[in-house]
Amino acid sequence: RDAMAAVAAAHGKAVFIDVSAQAETVLMPSTDSYDLLDTDHVHQTDAGHLFMANRIAAGLRLSPPAPIPYTVKDTFGRVDGSLGTTETGQTWTVHTGVAAIASKRAGFTTAGTATFEASLADVDVSASVLAGSGSRGGVVFRAIDDANRWYASLEPTAGNVELWATQTGGTANVATVASGIVAGGVYTLRVVAVGSAIRVYVNGVSRITATNTLFQTATRVGIRSSPIGCTIANLSARPA
Repeated sequence: RDAMAAVAAAHGKAVFIDVSAQAETVLMPSTDSYDLLDTDHVHQTDAGHLFMANRIAAGLRLSPPAPIPYTVKDTFGRVDGSLGTTETGQTWTVHTGVAAIASKRAGFTTAGTATFEASLADVDVSASVLAGSGSRGGVVFRAIDDANRWYASLEPTAGNVELWATQTGGTANVATVASGIVAGGVYTLRVVAVGSAIRVYVNGVSRITATNTLFQTATRVGIRSSPIGCTIANLSARPA
């Protein structure tokens, strides 16, 4: 940092902007709670680049760049009841089970799956997942319907994060990784699917990496719990 400041000072027309204090406030690079760094903990994610660009724009007294677009978003912050529509206007379809919003979180009173059309095949989807005792739950992506979909889940009985693929009604476990998941814990579950590459993150830490071409053009995203107990908030998806 000091060396870069000295170079800028000597140049005369260069500007040195120190963002270390702001980085420390978002716990970067220590725990990186906001997922601003990629899995190598060196290079930035899109969110990290946006964070840095905003800090630089502020230092130069420029207008900040536009935020990273979220195509779809649902915090489930509306009144208790059916899922209805997302905050960005997509209609929820409950394929199986009985889904509802209670206390600003979405869940199921009987095990099932709900999705909406996001028009995103290459997708970056994340949600706040409360791990339910004796259940597994999480986010659905690259889905056609409940019989044809991908699903990333948290399973607190064994403490695992899991990746599942369901095709014509048959479900196969693609990966399971011990991750210290406990019942009652709230976790940020994130999936990034680009081409045949799929990554699953928990609280910003990469837990699963898989390569699979199944349903690469499917574009629905959503939520699932089986059996009941898991609840979800702050679901969002954007182009990956």
